[in-house]
Amino acid sequence: MSHSIKTLETELECELFDRRGHRALLTPAGERLLPYAERILRDMAEARDELRTLEQWGHGTLRLGATASACQYFLPAVLLEFRECFPDCALSVVAADTPKNLPLLDEGRLDLAIGVVASLPDRKEYMPLFEDELVFIVSPLHPWAAKKKIAARDMAGQRLIVYDKSTVTSQMILGQLKQMEVDPAAILELGSMEAIKEMAKIGLGAGVVAPWVAEKELEAGTLVQVPFSGRPLTRQWAALWPRGRQPSLMAETFLGLCRTVTSGLRLHP
Repeated sequence: MSHSIKTLETELECELFDRRGHRALLTPAGERLLPYAERILRDMAEARDELRTLEQWGHGTLRLGATASACQYFLPAVLLEFRECFPDCALSVVAADTPKNLPLLDEGRLDLAIGVVASLPDRKEYMPLFEDELVFIVSPLHPWAAKKKIAARDMAGQRLIVYDKSTVTSQMILGQLKQMEVDPAAILELGSMEAIKEMAKIGLGAGVVAPWVAEKELEAGTLVQVPFSGRPLTRQWAALWPRGRQPSLMAETFLGLCRTVTSGLRLHP
């Protein structure tokens, strides 16, 4: 104790105690410092209480990054189930494509990222969630509606409707078309899956989506799905987190719920 006090006095360049035999009284400088020391001790006590709260079951924060389609079509059901398991957990969701969420993981601003991965990024842990297949969706009156599959020759001169070209999914689509040596008449880029479906319904072109995105419309008959010919255009969905960091119990529960909910999706034609 004496050594610690002496070190503090040396750092502050003043005496804090007037030592009289076995007694020690505060000097004027010590009296001025006392309120600050008491404030620091109170703050430390509050910090300890806060950290104990985080360790309690169901408390804390789960910060998620997910693609817009995940946020719209299956994450609401996952989050509803998660809320029942952890009612006291604070949730934060960022809607962005996987390449935009990866830097947020590196910066420690996200705990998990959910999305399509073309390959496993460096410095990331990876858990597959599901694999789906992209298809064309068209109006029942579209010439493709009667076809079983769409070959490269069918796409010549046709307008395709795709999601934002900066996304992993659209890059996969454009890469496949290039390999097939297909040059569509036009590619319409939209920022909403709902907009893609509506444009396809009125015959403006052929949308390219996963069947689970258009499940209601396919069941109602307002849209018809037609697969690519040849090699299917499949995507791998996964959860990612920084390598070396163990997911919390809440994060592991969330991932388990993701697998359960997505197991009921219409993943293939």
